[in-house]
Amino acid sequence: MKIPAAHGRNFCLKVSKLRIIIDKVKKMAIFKKGKENKKQKNQQGQKTQFPVSNDDYLKKELYATVRENIDYLKIYQGECWDFVTVKFTLENNHQEIDVGLAYLAGLVDQKLLNKTVIDALNRNFLKAKKELPEGEERFRFFKSKVLIAIGIDEAESFGKLFNALLSGDMIVFLEGCNKCLIVGARMYQERAVEKPTTQITVMGSNDSFNENLLTNLSLLRKRIKNPNLIFKNYILGKESNTNVVLAYIKGLVDENVLQEVEKRIQKAELPEVTDASYLEVALREKQFSIFPKIFYSERPDTVANNILEGRIAILCDSSPEALIAPSVFIQFLHSTDDFHQKAFIASFFRLLRTMGFLLSLFVPSLYILLIFHHSELLPVNLLFSVAGQRIQTPLPAYLELFTVMVAFDLLREAGTRMPTAIGTSLSFVGAIIIGQSSVDAGLISPIIVIIVALTGIGALAIPNYKLNLATTITKYILAIISVAFGSFGFTLALVMLLVHLSSLRSFGVDYFAPFAPFSKEGLKDSLIRVHLENLRNKWRQKKQYPH
Repeated sequence: MKIPAAHGRNFCLKVSKLRIIIDKVKKMAIFKKGKENKKQKNQQGQKTQFPVSNDDYLKKELYATVRENIDYLKIYQGECWDFVTVKFTLENNHQEIDVGLAYLAGLVDQKLLNKTVIDALNRNFLKAKKELPEGEERFRFFKSKVLIAIGIDEAESFGKLFNALLSGDMIVFLEGCNKCLIVGARMYQERAVEKPTTQITVMGSNDSFNENLLTNLSLLRKRIKNPNLIFKNYILGKESNTNVVLAYIKGLVDENVLQEVEKRIQKAELPEVTDASYLEVALREKQFSIFPKIFYSERPDTVANNILEGRIAILCDSSPEALIAPSVFIQFLHSTDDFHQKAFIASFFRLLRTMGFLLSLFVPSLYILLIFHHSELLPVNLLFSVAGQRIQTPLPAYLELFTVMVAFDLLREAGTRMPTAIGTSLSFVGAIIIGQSSVDAGLISPIIVIIVALTGIGALAIPNYKLNLATTITKYILAIISVAFGSFGFTLALVMLLVHLSSLRSFGVDYFAPFAPFSKEGLKDSLIRVHLENLRNKWRQKKQYPH
């Protein structure tokens, strides 16, 4: 039968419309399916996504699966080039267990990793005589019978895990255990134990602390073989998580001082601690002072002696110096050489260093008082000599003195910042050439060169660098007061300085002891030093600081 043309066209139109409808339905179905797939992916992503913040990991407990634990580590360390994770399966006649390893390539001993961990896991797991259930039994088996090595620890939180991982240890995850094993496999690239550079002595040991905390603790253990020597660890710095150790002898340390130090450390809220100087900010007293109230030392023998005297040493990872608490003023004028000499010789050089400190502090002010305010106190011959030298100089006495002092301190600072060989030459040769040229040109008088040289030599006799800096600032303040107010202002400033030093305290101990408050027993190891056996015996009976 032949279909009319009109009917054929209508049929074709209907078929085409039907195809269009079918295509739209297919597209809608595909779109809906894609939307559902996308929703499912988002839901899956939300299941594996972990919250990330600076404090999230500190108290967060570990997961029971290897995959989740490693995924959580990758959120923080996944972009780090040296972060390595390994997943593998251990198999024996009874079962298969998934194991995960995580470590930082530059901090782990690769030989120890292969021999102690990888080989031990493969070899000792074969000795299992039964199937190990998930949980504590499986974890204990691996800790006691599989990884048989020195330095095995465990962690239940990511806070302890990250501290160990970033310190160079290797982390071992076990499937079905919400704990991990920490294997001590650290291999630090550290500086060798070298000679001290800032606290140089003629006699005594020639080793010093370096940037490795464990090495520094071993240097103290080497000198103090006492079972009561305690190393108490703290982790400070919200961002750096730095290990800080308090070292003291139990039964010998002042418990009140120990509690005060621990209290300040626990209350310290520092974003980072990368050096011992950061700890000084947290441990400092509320009283303002430019004088140092915490003693620094890079020498293990000095730190050991202070610990044996009942003080507390505070050591910080990545810092080659230790802090000593409490500290007193006279301690900053002592040297390690004092304990390698006879009492008479040590006392003489202590008095000599004290004289150098007083010269660097008061000589500029006394010169200004005698020349600018009270020239009548000088002998006539000396007065005429000084006046004759200053006839051709264009500057007043006080301005001349300040100019030369600033030039000297500038040369000293430049010599400190330059390499050792060049810096020493620059300091001395520069001072001689500039001073002589200035005198020949008539810019300064020869007496000024002598005054500044005495001040500089006295400052060089101060054994502690921080006290040296405080003395430099104080001498300028006293000199300015002497120019403005004369002998009355100088006397008043001196009284205020003594009152200030007497009012300071270091962790509850009087900073200016044994002078204020006065202690006859403490004088035995202050400006002078008695025999060591008398000093130690008296101190142990009196239970007080000799300084």
